[in-house]
Amino acid sequence: MLNFLSKITTGLNFLGSIWVFGLALLICSDITLRTLLNSPILGVPEIVQYSIAGIIYLQLGQATKNSKLIRSDAFISRSHLKFPNFTQYLLSCCDLFCAVIFGLLCYGMIPEIIESIQMNFQIGNRLYFTLPDWPVKFTICLGALMVCIHSSIQCVMHLGIAIGKLPMPSNPTDELEY
Repeated sequence: MLNFLSKITTGLNFLGSIWVFGLALLICSDITLRTLLNSPILGVPEIVQYSIAGIIYLQLGQATKNSKLIRSDAFISRSHLKFPNFTQYLLSCCDLFCAVIFGLLCYGMIPEIIESIQMNFQIGNRLYFTLPDWPVKFTICLGALMVCIHSSIQCVMHLGIAIGKLPMPSNPTDELEY
């Protein structure tokens, strides 16, 4: 099951990377056409705006799994030297908080996605360029679900380390293997 979850997370990260590459090509093409032919590609600002949240949430699960989210490693490392079990409990609490927040985000996005599909919400200017609203909301929901799952797993692992069921890592900021 964890191997399957890891493959899904890696796949979403890969999709986010492809999306970044496609966005870069679109922006470069728009700049080239504006400069050479005075003919911009319609909707590029809307697509860029739309893409930022999608890309972030597609890659957020992988960042969570690899313990690469922003945090104070200096505090964690110092705390680990003097109070290793306390540090593991603290990391477990942080992971639990993260799991709850992103779980609530995912849960809250579901009615938004359904309403967006049913009402055919669009972003952009109707006379100029529009995109459906639901795909980016679905991407946010999926990314939040991945963060919730990985944070939950890491919460349990940090608790296991704190109570002695799992070995204490030499560096508490390293990625947990699962």
